[in-house]
Amino acid sequence: MKIENSYKKIKILLISYDPAGGSILSIINEKLKKKYDVKNLFFGPSKIYLNSYEQKENAIRSNVSLKNLKKNFLSFNPNLIITASGVYNNVEHYSRIIAKENKIKCISVLDYWSEYNSRFSRKFKNKIEYSIPDWIFVMDSRSKKDLAQELNINSRKIFISGCINLENIKKKNKAIKKKEEFLKTNKIVITFFSDAFYPKKNKKKYFGKFLDKRGNSVFGYTPDHILKILLESIYEINRKLKKEILFIYKPHPREDYLINKKIIKKFQNIDKNIKLKTETSKKTFQLSIESHLIFGMSSIALFEASITNKPTFSVQIGLDKKNIFDPCLSNRFNYSISVNNRYKLIAILKSYLQNTNSKKFKLLKKYVNIDGALSKTLNKIDKIISDL
Repeated sequence: MKIENSYKKIKILLISYDPAGGSILSIINEKLKKKYDVKNLFFGPSKIYLNSYEQKENAIRSNVSLKNLKKNFLSFNPNLIITASGVYNNVEHYSRIIAKENKIKCISVLDYWSEYNSRFSRKFKNKIEYSIPDWIFVMDSRSKKDLAQELNINSRKIFISGCINLENIKKKNKAIKKKEEFLKTNKIVITFFSDAFYPKKNKKKYFGKFLDKRGNSVFGYTPDHILKILLESIYEINRKLKKEILFIYKPHPREDYLINKKIIKKFQNIDKNIKLKTETSKKTFQLSIESHLIFGMSSIALFEASITNKPTFSVQIGLDKKNIFDPCLSNRFNYSISVNNRYKLIAILKSYLQNTNSKKFKLLKKYVNIDGALSKTLNKIDKIISDL
């Protein structure tokens, strides 16, 4: 199909529930909508990536059924569907099923290097249902190989696009000339990016790999466990240092953080020099450039934070490395530093609280396929559309 004079006749539907996927699709959307007729259906935590007008247009309720989703998005009659590839929702899964049933070409975009099978399958009534799209866009050759093996699909269906979200962070960071202007406080700012394990009351609702059938963490730790250790360590060290500290707790978009809020409240007034804040509105990039020190566990937020060149640490105290892999991919690429015991955590805090410019724990970052990711993605989408 020739598209030079008929761009706007091509209809593309972007569908996301997963927040990381929403971040990527929103970047793609800004480019595609200049050329094609694009509609966004962003649900749940991914809605934060829509502007106010798009949110009004996105009228389908988040807990949508297969029937209602089919009715609503087929009324748009898209030529192409592009979905995120989250593990914890059925919206993206249903969308790929509908696309296949109605012979609509479908692309799914990956945002991380794990749980490939879980992203494209769901279990209903003890049966596994797969939703394999026509193309899957991945980060690099490793993810392409692992995905093809895990899903047992032809590698021709997999396209290496690169890390679109990380490229976007890199561009934003490069555009900021004087980053010190964002540190508007005399306090040392420490940000903790939590993860979506879900606190105890929601353990039975969890569908991923973090918790076993009994509701216990397979990694040996949970966000509340790590948050408590981190705060205890900061308070212990600051008895002598007496530094002015602002500690920011950033919940994961999918996280029920009631337990963690209670921990924050418990520590709130112990030391007059330490202020605690729960932040739910600011995005990873903004928080990172406003911080001196970044902590987390295994979230993609650690990758993004490290691109701003802030000291970034993955705290996984309790992880049994002999029996389970390190779930933090940013550690694998040296974009964050693993902290698996209190002694190392104390040493890190002492070093950076005394000198926020310390380089003591700095690592040489490994190559990650970032540059040119968006342009490669857009070129491939154009090629797919031209072949429709």
